[in-house]
Amino acid sequence: QLIQGGAKVFSVEKKKGRSEKLELNLNRLKLKSTILNVDALDLNEDEQFDIIVIDAPCSSIGTIRRNPDILFKNNGINLEKKTILQKKLLKKADKMLVKKGLLIYIVCSFIGIETNLQINNFLNKNKNYSVVKFESGDQFLNLIDSSGFINIKPQKLNNLLIDGFFAAKLRKNV
Repeated sequence: QLIQGGAKVFSVEKKKGRSEKLELNLNRLKLKSTILNVDALDLNEDEQFDIIVIDAPCSSIGTIRRNPDILFKNNGINLEKKTILQKKLLKKADKMLVKKGLLIYIVCSFIGIETNLQINNFLNKNKNYSVVKFESGDQFLNLIDSSGFINIKPQKLNNLLIDGFFAAKLRKNV
């Protein structure tokens, strides 16, 4: 959607297969984007962006309805390793975001350590950020928590089963 609106988009994906799939989908849609197949933590911090979206590696517990074996894959979930990586990605994004820029952090989880706690810890260490509350019509209002974050547990919504999901939108004030 950003590309269709004329935005210049850079995509960073560490896993080769995922970056190839992204490229195929962009080509199919006749859209252009720069895709970097690198670890985001290795990016040059001199590069500055107006908006950074972190789709962070996480426990994926929000998809448990579709993936009931998630707790048993690859010797289980190393939550400590995931949350440390999330913290590093947020720190990296801070260094690459312009003043007044937007940082959007998303995970397919509803576990506090990956969601509210992760963002609150970031905000406590980065006083130059403020929360930009998500807004919604009445139909989806219950998907937004009192902090203004999208915070969904797996549930039924309008006769559809939806996964767990979390998103926070932050503005870098200084």
